[in-house]
Amino acid sequence: MTTSGADTAVFSGANIAKAFMAGFASVLVFQFGLAAILHSAGLIPNAPYGMAPVPPFGVPQTLSSAFWGGLWGIVFLGVLRGRVGSSYWMTAAIFGGIVVSAVALLIVGPIKGRPFAAGWNMRIWLTLFVLHAAFGLGTALLLRALNAGGRAR
Repeated sequence: MTTSGADTAVFSGANIAKAFMAGFASVLVFQFGLAAILHSAGLIPNAPYGMAPVPPFGVPQTLSSAFWGGLWGIVFLGVLRGRVGSSYWMTAAIFGGIVVSAVALLIVGPIKGRPFAAGWNMRIWLTLFVLHAAFGLGTALLLRALNAGGRAR
């Protein structure tokens, strides 16, 4: 399989850096911003922007989350490539809500010693879906604002 020039341009070093920055910032602004609103309304128990160190390197939880958001931002660069209009936004929200949440529930949680699939607690599922959909939309917005992956549509 060959790669077209347009695909190469989408995955240029500059666009990968922009995508990382978009995902990183989206966690801090959109995902954690919504979490702060939900927490202050008493709808979720944990406040965002935690600074407790997390293994294995002992970096603050917020920076760890933002780093992983940056990596997801690079994935979003590929997922959103070529999408326009409502398809762009719906893909961002659904991919964030479903795929990012599924990875958190089915892979990351158990690695961290949490119950598989959050013990099938649907409230946790819904909360993660909403927070990660906000992350996806925020990442899409920032990718568009940074003009990563080609011209903004």
